[in-house]
Amino acid sequence: MLELEMLPAREGDCLILTYGHPEKPRRILIDGGRAGTYTELKARLSQLPENERDFELVVVTHVDRDHIEGILSMLKD
Repeated sequence: MLELEMLPAREGDCLILTYGHPEKPRRILIDGGRAGTYTELKARLSQLPENERDFELVVVTHVDRDHIEGILSMLKD
């Protein structure tokens, strides 16, 4: 299984890459968009079973606000 989901990050990027076995998926978060994007990300994660809400890896491609603010909001939460 390989799935790339693009969350509405408006100006930036916020991608969730899901891969592996469908019964035990693994996830990578790539960028987090602006600070407001975190509400979208949090809502999306809340739709998953609690044992599937972890990321194996979080990647910030570069430190422009439209890529890192959502990650900072997530880490503060």
